[in-house]
Amino acid sequence: MMKGKPVGWDTTKQILDQIVSKVKHYELKEATTLFELAMWKAKIDQVGGINRHDRDACRVDVPGPVKDTILQYLL
Repeated sequence: MMKGKPVGWDTTKQILDQIVSKVKHYELKEATTLFELAMWKAKIDQVGGINRHDRDACRVDVPGPVKDTILQYLL
């Protein structure tokens, strides 16, 4: 038996929507991070054998509109 008043569907739906929103946020964040890492690796592979300092120069900043387009595809 629950103490207090029972939780209605509206309250339950709000809680579930919040959970789904948080999960979606972290999935999208992980997807963009993986994309940036893939671009970085591709650039390193193009350059060939390089040292650690040169690897940092290979980092790729993906513009916001490109990320948005990719995220729309993932949704």
